Amino acid sequence: MGLLMSRKEEIEIQVKDINIRIIDKTSNSKEFISGSIEEFVSLAKKVIQDVCLNGYKYIKGLGEVKFILFFEQFQLRKAYTDPKEKKIYLNFAYLDIPRKINKNSFKKMETSLYKKIYKMMGHEIVHLNQKVAPYRKRIFSLSKDKYPKSLEMRQQVGIHFHIMMREGSAMYIEHYSTNSVRTEIEVEAMYQKSKKKAEKIKRLLNKFLIKIKAGKIAGFTTMRLKDNLRSLVYNGGEYMCERIVRSNSDENIDTILKMKDFQFIRKYENSEIKNGQKPIVSLNSKKGILDYNQILAELDALNR
Repeated sequence: MGLLMSRKEEIEIQVKDINIRIIDKTSNSKEFISGSIEEFVSLAKKVIQDVCLNGYKYIKGLGEVKFILFFEQFQLRKAYTDPKEKKIYLNFAYLDIPRKINKNSFKKMETSLYKKIYKMMGHEIVHLNQKVAPYRKRIFSLSKDKYPKSLEMRQQVGIHFHIMMREGSAMYIEHYSTNSVRTEIEVEAMYQKSKKKAEKIKRLLNKFLIKIKAGKIAGFTTMRLKDNLRSLVYNGGEYMCERIVRSNSDENIDTILKMKDFQFIRKYENSEIKNGQKPIVSLNSKKGILDYNQILAELDALNR
């Protein structure tokens, strides 16, 4: 492939007016993979160039973007973004690379790998131009004295409701970067899946409230709530984008990306009602399966 990035750990490419720096930190992969990883790094470089070119509008005005390639089996995230530093991290451990690999076997999996890396990078690039919202500082500055029994769960609910637009829109863009338009049957299946997830979260929240009121420890329930909230943010958020676009002729993913976090939820709620179905989430109308203000009120009641 000719890159030999084991000798040269950083290369630069130009995409229009954006300087792209690719930093290879995969040297620790040798203990996991028998054979050269140069082919994978070279493929990642091609994907990154294509993603930046096709998704230029998401990085326009940034000047320079860094892509860090690494291999870490015990890292929980396959890829993640640091908008402040304009960095995207790609973990090769999530590419399902066989332990023994050569150029011939790599060639057979090159197409599927390209698509997999493209989807991962297509998702993360959306986050680069999204400003870090002030809600995090506000939520994490809440006092334990004021919310002695519900602080952690209050923070989790707040964070996840705030990032629905960010992660949902990135999932939406990730899907359409390599797939065709969904059918109405597929979108309905997304709704049903998200509805079941929201109903499960509601049951877990009730279980959490009962345990805390009884003075019991709710560690396992808290962990399950976090996992399910995270799942709803990604898959439910993606469905919310689909519903907004399909129910409003003047909306598309670009207008969604300009929405504020709670503006997005309100727009979705109205779109779902227009579609004749119960919203998965709502802010304060209590029309959604999960209503933000209602959840906070129930959590705050624990502290009285």
